Amino acid sequence: MTLGIRPEDITLVAGDDPAAITAEVSVVEPLGDSSLVYFDLGSTTCTASMSGELSIQSGDRLHVTFPEERIHLFDRESGVAIKHREYTPTAPSNQSINV
Repeated sequence: MTLGIRPEDITLVAGDDPAAITAEVSVVEPLGDSSLVYFDLGSTTCTASMSGELSIQSGDRLHVTFPEERIHLFDRESGVAIKHREYTPTAPSNQSINV
């Protein structure tokens, strides 16, 4: 199986969180309001989108989680999706969504 997650869905958490994965930052790409933070898990490089107000630098150790409701799972051989992330509709606070 292959796990997929969008960069904005990777969550920064406290080190004592039981679901926390500790990773060392390899590259930080500041984009203004957000920063792309690159870190390695085994032989895979992951990218997280985090607030540009956070002070994160290469070499920092972060604690992150991949929330179960936000992940995608794919069959490694066929590429067929086994699980999609849960969709949560959002709208600007001055608008509503009719469901």
